[in-house]
Amino acid sequence: MDKSSVVRSLLDVGIRETRLREALDLVRERKVSVWRAARMAGIDYREMLAALRVHNVPFPLSARELKRELDELSRNQ
Repeated sequence: MDKSSVVRSLLDVGIRETRLREALDLVRERKVSVWRAARMAGIDYREMLAALRVHNVPFPLSARELKRELDELSRNQ
């Protein structure tokens, strides 16, 4: 590989990592959905779910969704 190919490859990796990092930050701040973050990062939904796990970003739930989940858990006990 020549130098310019290596540089282009490194830039591509850096850009993808930056997009992913920015998308993960927006999910963490609850500013975008997981679907939207995946589109922003240029990856599919499953890859974004994996990235959430790898980077310890909790899956965002609204207060209403969280209450419904807790209610269901308490009914099942």
